[in-house]
Amino acid sequence: MERSTEAGLDERTGAPRSPQRTWEDNDFFPLLFPGQVTKSLSSKPFLIGVAKALEGLRPIFSSHVRWGERGAPVRSTTFSLMKHRFARAAGYLVILLTSLWAAMALAIDLRIIAAVAYGLAILLILFLLRTRPLRLLLACLLGCALVLAWWLTLKPSNEGHWQADVSRTAWAEVQGGEVTIHNLRDCDYRTELDYTCQWLTRTVDLNQIEGVDLFMNYWGSPLIAHTILSFDVRGADHVAFSIETRKQMGQPYSALLGFFRQYTLISVVSDERDVVRLRTNYRHGENLYLFHTAATPQFARSLFVNYIGLNVSVRATARLIGVRPIDYVVSSCERPERLESAGREI
Repeated sequence: MERSTEAGLDERTGAPRSPQRTWEDNDFFPLLFPGQVTKSLSSKPFLIGVAKALEGLRPIFSSHVRWGERGAPVRSTTFSLMKHRFARAAGYLVILLTSLWAAMALAIDLRIIAAVAYGLAILLILFLLRTRPLRLLLACLLGCALVLAWWLTLKPSNEGHWQADVSRTAWAEVQGGEVTIHNLRDCDYRTELDYTCQWLTRTVDLNQIEGVDLFMNYWGSPLIAHTILSFDVRGADHVAFSIETRKQMGQPYSALLGFFRQYTLISVVSDERDVVRLRTNYRHGENLYLFHTAATPQFARSLFVNYIGLNVSVRATARLIGVRPIDYVVSSCERPERLESAGREI
C-alpha cells in the first residue's frame, strides 16, 4: 500500500516531516471490513448497520505513525496514550491520599494551623511543578515522609486525668511458681458509665492454671473485633486480660481518632465477670462470643507468663520454676458460644 503523499523536510530541523495518511493507509480496519462489504450486503439492512457501526470504531483501532529526527519510525498507539493517562491519574491519586493523611495527622496530633500551612505548601508545589509530574510526585511524597517521621516520634504518657476504670495500671510480683497481681480490677456496674471499681491484690499459683478461653467482641464491622483472654484457675475465679484504650475523663471514643494514635493503650487485668458482664449486660449493639480452647495446662501457664511479662509491670523476686515462656499462640478451639448475659454461672 502506497502512502498518499510523500513526506518533506522540516525547515527548522531538516528532519523528515510526518507523512500524511488516510484511514486506508494507516490502519488494518479496511483489511477486516473492505469498502465493498456494504455493497454485498445491500439486501441485509441489519448487517449493513453492524458494518457501519464497526466502521465507527476506526479511531480506536488506528495507529498513527510519526518520524523521529533521525528518520526512525516511532509508533504511538491509543493503548500507550491510555497508559500514560492512567499513570498520571494514579500519581495524582497518590498525591491526594498522602497529602490528606499528612494534613489530618497535623490537624489531629498538632494544630489545625499546621495542617492549613501544609495544604497551602502542597498547592504551591502543584502550581510550580505542574509541568513536571515526576518531580511533583516526589516533592509531595517527601513532604508526607517528613510528617510521618515526626508522627512516629510521638510517645504515650501515663500522665493524665484518666477515667476511673483505667485510672490504675496493673503490676505483678513473681516469686517461684506464684504470681501476685496488684491493681487487679473488679468493677461493679450499674450502667455502662455508672460503676464502682475495686482494685484488688491476688496471688495466682501457676500450677493451678488449667486452661485458657478466648472471647471475641464485635461492636460494628464483622472485620473488626476486640479480644479478651481468660485463664481458668482451679478453685478460683478466672483472670482476664483485655488490652483497651485508656480514655481521659470526658473523652469520647472515635475509630478515626484511634487510627491517629489519639488513645493510650492499657492492659486491663481483671476478674472475668468485670470485662464480660460490661459487654453482655450494659453495652448495647455488641456481640460477645466465647471460644473454649483445647490448650493444655502447660500451654496455658506459658501463655499466662507471657502476658504477665509483656503487658504488666513485673517485679521479679525469684525465677519462675518449671514454666517455659512461649513466643506464639496456637491452639484449636471448639465451636463458639454466644454470650447473652454475664458470668459462667447464669
